[in-house]
Amino acid sequence: MNGIIIYYQAAFRAGLGMFGLTAGLYAIVTASAGLTVGSALGAPLALCRSTQLGLSVDYGVGYTIPGGLARVINKFLDLFNAGPIAASAGIGRADNVFDKLDVQPDKKICKG
Repeated sequence: MNGIIIYYQAAFRAGLGMFGLTAGLYAIVTASAGLTVGSALGAPLALCRSTQLGLSVDYGVGYTIPGGLARVINKFLDLFNAGPIAASAGIGRADNVFDKLDVQPDKKICKG
């Protein structure tokens, strides 16, 4: 099987930030496209081809801190037996806006 997948991701942030620390709103848009051509082994039965297009968004509110600072904070929290913090976290949601798959020919062996 031969195939290629291409995607592009753009991130938008609005909030407060200084010295690598940021907090605020975010939105991430991801667009993807994929093409495949089936294996030559299946060619006697059918030469399967597929295309897929997708668009998804991820949005919410969150924070990011540099990885080194997160490690230092976690060492300090470990002294008090407190749980570690992540270098980035937030509350958000991800939605698939568009996802279309087309398989040709329309045979069961190609959709397996």
